[in-house]
Formats: sequence, structure tokens, C-alpha cells
Amino acid sequence: MRDNFEEATCILMEMGWNGGNREMNVMINNTLQFGLSDEFTKTTPEDFAGRYIFPDLSENMNSVKKVMELAWTPVPEN
Repeated sequence: MRDNFEEATCILMEMGWNGGNREMNVMINNTLQFGLSDEFTKTTPEDFAGRYIFPDLSENMNSVKKVMELAWTPVPEN
């Protein structure tokens, strides 16, 4: 979306996820802030996992690192 909001808008309209006028959707989609870094978006699930892990509860899920290995998939770089 960040790299080509016009093409992304066309795809969204074809999928039925944007409706109405194309030009209006292009304008709206251009104003949205896409492209936060992986490091920025990773902090919330990492923080959440850190708050709710109880080490004695499960041998398989007793560290934030283990939870994040299962829960987090970074976006590949272009």
C-alpha cells in the first residue's frame, strides 16, 4: 500500500474491500499511514507476551523469545 497506493486501491476494489468511487478511495488510501517498521510493530506482541508468560505453566511457552518465534513473522524486505 505504501509503495503504490493507486494499484493497491484497484486491487482492494476488485476484491470488494473498497467500494464506491475509485478517485475517492485513492485519495483516502494515500492519506493512510502504512509502512511502520517491523521493529515498531513487533514491540506490542513482545510486550504482551512478556506480561502474560508464567514460566511454571508450560515448558513449551516459558519465554518471550519462544512465543515470538511462533507468533511473529517479519515482512520480507523488497
